[in-house]
Amino acid sequence: MQKPPQVKRSKLGRYLRLALLILLAFVALLSVLPYLVPVAGGPDVDPASLVNSYGRFLETENGLIYVEERGPENGTPLVLVHGFGGSTFSFRLNDAVFAAAGYRVLSLDLPGFGLSEKGTEPDYTHPAQAETLRAVMDLSGLDRAVFVCHSMGANVVLHFAHRYPERTMAIVTVAGAPVFETGGRIQSFFLRYPPIERAGKVALSRLVDSGRVRGLLESAVADPVTVDDTMVNGYYLRLTAGDWSSALVAMTVARPGNTLDFDIADVTVPMLLIAGAEDQWVPPSQSLNWASGLPNAQCEVMPEAGHLPMEERPSEFNRLVLDFLASVL
Repeated sequence: MQKPPQVKRSKLGRYLRLALLILLAFVALLSVLPYLVPVAGGPDVDPASLVNSYGRFLETENGLIYVEERGPENGTPLVLVHGFGGSTFSFRLNDAVFAAAGYRVLSLDLPGFGLSEKGTEPDYTHPAQAETLRAVMDLSGLDRAVFVCHSMGANVVLHFAHRYPERTMAIVTVAGAPVFETGGRIQSFFLRYPPIERAGKVALSRLVDSGRVRGLLESAVADPVTVDDTMVNGYYLRLTAGDWSSALVAMTVARPGNTLDFDIADVTVPMLLIAGAEDQWVPPSQSLNWASGLPNAQCEVMPEAGHLPMEERPSEFNRLVLDFLASVL
């Protein structure tokens, strides 16, 4: 005998209510659980101990920025811009050489990196990072500058050069990674939900340690012997200074805003694109490809170098940069 329709509907309603209750309980658990697990602290090192005698902090609209300056005050300004996960430490084998050659060398930690301000307050999109470059130049009294930029830093500098062509004298990119198509919109959307943002901070704080930093650096170079304890500690201590896990999550949220929304052919200043022949992160073919869209660029592929040629083969790197600048300035 067939059951009355109202009985079927009543049973279906009970199942739906039960499913809804289970879903709500699951969402509630996900909303609470990330807050029950503490964010792990970084290494027990006072960031002030990492400040060099020639370093200083500048207050900008995008937070407090750490800057190092070397060389004669009347020298041609040369600004060093690091890549993702890097800092002024990335150019420790280069800045003094450029200063000795007569350049006024200014290196900075972009917001979210090194000793500069971290957390959720700064704007981490690359156009905003370009404005940070402009602010640092203004505060340092630099009208124009040459830029040497590594990996992600190339995207920041291209934004700057597009916005301020009159302030850009020449550009040297090192394993440059311009962003022509930005993904990450789904991750950005979900990370705006506070419990998921918190879960990301907890995960990062427990995943990133000196061992993993060593592994990443070894994957970035042609010869792992290049990576010693000084290099590992230099990157690790600066990466994890301050509220770094919040900053890295915020950068993921900001990622869709990094796209170069202009034709790079508009950047007409002299450019040298340096690539490592054994770079597994940004293969040299990538540099050769995007260089074809630039009207005044040349490429140099360094043998026996990976993603960090300025640290792997500093003497050859410094010579390439200085020879190029001597030919175009």
